[in-house]
Amino acid sequence: MIARCPRCLQAYDVIEHGKFQCGICETKFFIFPDGHVEVETVMPEIFQNDEPLPPPEVIPVSAPAVAPPPPPPSGAAGNSAELPPLAFKKHPGSGDRRWLGICCGVLIFLCVFGLVGIGYCFFVQKSDSATAEDGSKISVSGVKEIFNKLPFGNENSGTAAENVNHNGDGRATYEAAEKNGMQFSSDRKTLLKCTNKKIVTADIPYGVVRIDDYAFYNCASLNTVRLPESVDVIGLRAFANCSLLSALKLPEKMERIDESAFSGCVNLKKITIPTGVKIIYPWTFSSCRALTGIIIPEGVVAIGPNAFRGCSNLEEVKFPSTLVDVEQFAFYSCGALQELIFPQKVTYIGRRAFFNCQNVKKVYIPGSVQDIGESAFERCLELSDLTLAPGIGWIGDSAFAGCGKLAKVKLPASARVGKNAFWGTLVK
Repeated sequence: MIARCPRCLQAYDVIEHGKFQCGICETKFFIFPDGHVEVETVMPEIFQNDEPLPPPEVIPVSAPAVAPPPPPPSGAAGNSAELPPLAFKKHPGSGDRRWLGICCGVLIFLCVFGLVGIGYCFFVQKSDSATAEDGSKISVSGVKEIFNKLPFGNENSGTAAENVNHNGDGRATYEAAEKNGMQFSSDRKTLLKCTNKKIVTADIPYGVVRIDDYAFYNCASLNTVRLPESVDVIGLRAFANCSLLSALKLPEKMERIDESAFSGCVNLKKITIPTGVKIIYPWTFSSCRALTGIIIPEGVVAIGPNAFRGCSNLEEVKFPSTLVDVEQFAFYSCGALQELIFPQKVTYIGRRAFFNCQNVKKVYIPGSVQDIGESAFERCLELSDLTLAPGIGWIGDSAFAGCGKLAKVKLPASARVGKNAFWGTLVK
């Protein structure tokens, strides 16, 4: 049975279920017989007063052995000294015929080039126009003017990023990026950091695969970032506290956005999470106060602790059908949220995950959820429509405490209710 560490995603071939500790990041976790994994923070009662765990009976999954290439046959290249030299037979007069052919080819090329030049001067320069498919006339000078207005159409264009040059295909150059304060690894695949803390526009060259930890941290003047499709990873706090950054298009094939990558980007209004992302790590978008809506793409299985904490203007969040875990404090104090509809695969809603989401009016929790953490929905002051589907397991202490407008709840027979779960509500 294959299982993964819930933090670093190291894969293991598990011999039997039980408690284990990751050999990479030392995270303690419990593997159930069906392969489901829970971290120590989710099941503290299992790990409480636990002695140091013995070496886990897990075997790291390794790549299959690759057979070495077969040896070259006897007499193959490698004994080049034994090979006889190649000999060419020279025919009398062959050199003269070769030069005659070259001269004829050059003459024909010059004639054709001259005719093309005469045609260009006569038809294009004279009329300065062309005919479109619909029959309308298009000015040649007009086309040039439109082209020059494109962001990457002309490296001398005033509308392109200031002091940033581009290759002929429209991609930013490493030379221009370095002049703007960006530093790269020796293989040019990692953007290590930006020393220019007053940078306004960052054009990342194509070929960069990783934006390293803290690369643009605290670049308070940065308002425009253009990422190439080659970028796969955005590191820890890479754009944290870039307070003027308002929008960012992430590459579609990006696979990882690390902890706190955009934390404190208080003017970030729009961002699309790529479909390659499977986990939203802790604090990734915390305190993005201008963010009003977020679509979490299909394929995401977990939303980490504090991932959207303090996004006070976040009105709407759409969860994917693949979602399994919503960790503690994930949407803590997102006061503008209106409705929460959890998909059928969710099993865990962490402690205070939606604490103080004061404007949430409707919540649907499917029967797949086996643990609603302590104070998970406490102080959802406007909550009046709550559905707890059959099959729900534990409802933690104070889970819905302080939801003053909640008057009626139908508890399924499967539910186990903690202390003060509905304290401060109208539920009797």
